[in-house]
Amino acid sequence: MEKVEFFLLGLKGFNVLNSFLKDFRPDKINKVVIARDTNIDNDYYDEIRSLCDSHNVTWMDRRDYQSDNNDCFQFLVGWRWMVNPHEKLIVFHDSILPKYRGFSPLVNMLLNKEPFIGVTAIYASERYDEGEIILQDRKEVIYPITIFEAINMVSEIYYKLIKQISIVIFDGKIPSSIPQEHSKATYSLWRDNDDYRIDWSNSSDEIVHFHRCVGYPFGGAKCKIKGKIYDIVSLEEFPDVAIESRDRNIGKVIFFDDSKPVVICGKGLVKINLIKDPAGSDLDKISFRTKFE
Repeated sequence: MEKVEFFLLGLKGFNVLNSFLKDFRPDKINKVVIARDTNIDNDYYDEIRSLCDSHNVTWMDRRDYQSDNNDCFQFLVGWRWMVNPHEKLIVFHDSILPKYRGFSPLVNMLLNKEPFIGVTAIYASERYDEGEIILQDRKEVIYPITIFEAINMVSEIYYKLIKQISIVIFDGKIPSSIPQEHSKATYSLWRDNDDYRIDWSNSSDEIVHFHRCVGYPFGGAKCKIKGKIYDIVSLEEFPDVAIESRDRNIGKVIFFDDSKPVVICGKGLVKINLIKDPAGSDLDKISFRTKFE
């Protein structure tokens, strides 16, 4: 009997496995490999593990995984680590390849306000995201949208592709593929902690859009106050006023509204409703002479 294996990470991984187990028998899965990811607020490790246990599906942590050449097709969903490429390794990528090869494609597509988001299934290759395309699909994006909402959207596309490919595999066939048009490739780079810092020189609408794009389950938008990093949990645009020498005062608190600081942006104003320190405690008291960096 043909079986598949999953390498799963995050909300997308959980959603895909949950949908698969509704359409296919658990014994169609040889095993599930899962991993921790400290870069996001919720890596869904425990949820995926519990889902496997409730369906008697074998799972293991990536640190215990060793390639056993069992001849199964393997699906990588949300996976961030190298798996030795082989002819049955299928990678699912958060873009319409060859556009946005690389890291954080979904976040970067939203930041660029792309009209569509999508997923591509490819065979693994030695150079990242260059493998032959098996299937791809996309959905139109209506802005404003949060990254959490976008992840749920692409999860549906992920599973749509996985289901189609699995049916072919369970029928004893090899999924067909076509080469990518490498001349049309673009690249999406990895994001570090600095990339989650708000740029107050941007307009207020750009800052609110950025906040939506990097929120839960990711670490969220950050700011720096007097050299310390804080999490901006909630913010909103605020009616602008005429400011003398705006360019020299970007990031400063101009006044308070309902005890919440209103900050000068490159264009417009932003009201910050909730700030937390790295320990998760609310920052209740903010001085009038505060500058956000």
